[in-house]
Amino acid sequence: ERLKTEDGWDRFDHRAYNVTNNLFEPTREFSYGPIDLDVVAAIRPALDTLGPLCSVLEASGGVVRLKYAGQAKNRVGVEAYAEGLIGDLYPDLASFCLDARFVSDVLDGSNDVATDGWRS
Repeated sequence: ERLKTEDGWDRFDHRAYNVTNNLFEPTREFSYGPIDLDVVAAIRPALDTLGPLCSVLEASGGVVRLKYAGQAKNRVGVEAYAEGLIGDLYPDLASFCLDARFVSDVLDGSNDVATDGWRS
């Protein structure tokens, strides 16, 4: 049962979720699209700020796709930050995508820090 009652609240029990075997050996291949060097030059300050976390997969015609190589738990924040940076530098941005491989940082599918702040 995935819902549990704790202190009067119904919560999703993430530990009852079965992690698939191929979660940490993903089959997704990163495909490269067209890369316009003028667009890359325009977004270079954002790429320098993001450092080794992101690399360009596609940049042309209003589309920017980056490959994310950081921790899964930080992906949403980095995606929002990167989209804001690139949107400011490249006004013609119509579509932004941050491609990543993992959905969890540790093998059991949980977070590496317990809810009370101590490592599990």
